[in-house]
Amino acid sequence: MYNPSPVPSVPTDAHLRQQRPVICAVDDDGHAPAVLGTAAVLAAQLAVPLTVVHSPSPDVYLVGEPRRAALERGNAFVDELARSYAIDERVVELNDPVRLVTDIAEEGATMIVIGTRRRTGLRAALLGSVSQSVVASAECPVLIVPPADLDAAAPAAPAIEEISAPVALS
Repeated sequence: MYNPSPVPSVPTDAHLRQQRPVICAVDDDGHAPAVLGTAAVLAAQLAVPLTVVHSPSPDVYLVGEPRRAALERGNAFVDELARSYAIDERVVELNDPVRLVTDIAEEGATMIVIGTRRRTGLRAALLGSVSQSVVASAECPVLIVPPADLDAAAPAAPAIEEISAPVALS
């Protein structure tokens, strides 16, 4: 006979490690705190780990001191950004950001959370859009966090009450 427990179960660290994480892709800009805040709320509400992914440079051919300096700068950025959040894993690598994020997500991800600069038209064609490229190539849901309106005081991590994702029925 089924007897539901009146006390909800709290996931343990071992349980979280077995779950597919929320992947939070951050760029070294002022929008990163809002992106990480949103990802942290989602990971907590879904009771899954949070993985932060950052590429301090797309140049995979950097060697020697420039490579070390870029990785050190990337790790320092993630350290500073993550001070207020519980991060289960971090990935700081030199790589094309789209390739890095999608490669990590292909290992198993609940979803990807990424920011956007809202590039459109000619600017998007010339400069590219990491978020749109990730959406086009990801095999899991992707949440794009738009930049906050600079005229309005927006919270760093908005309250998320419900998560919806399309499901293919076959």
